[in-house]
Parts: sequence; C-alpha cells; structure tokens
Amino acid sequence: MPAAYQSRLTMTNRRGVNWPMEDRPWTPGKARERVLAQLREWGYTADEAMVGDLVTTLVGQAVQDTRARISVHMSPKGDQILVVVLSHQSGRPAADEATVRGLAGHRAVVSCGVETSTEGPSLWAVMDLNRPRPSATATRRETLGSALRRAL
Repeated sequence: MPAAYQSRLTMTNRRGVNWPMEDRPWTPGKARERVLAQLREWGYTADEAMVGDLVTTLVGQAVQDTRARISVHMSPKGDQILVVVLSHQSGRPAADEATVRGLAGHRAVVSCGVETSTEGPSLWAVMDLNRPRPSATATRRETLGSALRRAL
C-alpha cells in the first residue's frame, strides 16, 4: 500500500450526511441533536429516545476531550440507519469488546463493530428505526464493509 493512501469512508448512490465535530464533553449531545434533526428532515418517525441514546453512546466512546477532530456519519436505507463515528486520531485504541457487546445487546442494533484505519479507530452500528427487535444476547461482529453492503 502506498504511503499516501488513506482509508476513507465512502458512501455512493446513498443518501448520507456527516458532521465534523470537535472532541469535547458536549459533543455527544450535539451529535444526538443533529442525527435526530436529520432523521426528522428525511421524514423518519424513529423512537427518538432509543436512537438518541445509541448515538450518544457511539459518540461518547470517541470523546476524550482532546479537542481533536471527530466525525459522525449517517446513512439510511429503508427502516435502518448506519451511524459511524470516526476519531481521526491514529494510534488511539479502538473501543473495547465490552462496549461492542453492550451496543450489540441493544434492542435496536442489527449489527455493530469497530474498525481501525490510518485515520484512527471508528465505532459503528446499524440500527432499526421503526421496528426494534427483542433484546439480543448474542453479539454479531462483522467488518464495516460487509455491514455496509448488507445494510445499505
């Protein structure tokens, strides 16, 4: 792989949005507001408390008050939405297994996981917006690429 190559999240032929944000203590709340406002703008009638809690959890894992940049990416398809949080801090540890298990156990999460690239770790989840499933006990792990192909 050439030294100039950087892995980047790309969504093609899909509706999507992203927000660059500063790594600060209030960032999870701001991300929650933006995601929910965007869902409303797109016409979704999601359980806002459920989606908001998941977004807060995802973004909260990336926030360490370093004032560095993070970004939140969102793309819907049907009744599901993909939310990815990139830390943009190479060398930073990815979310731990307990965090991923906690996300996977949430009733709205279809799949979730962590990825590490040259830009730093990311944490992502695909969630059902209008049809929450019963609480899961099994953790489903997969790569971001396979989740994007499957969910979007």
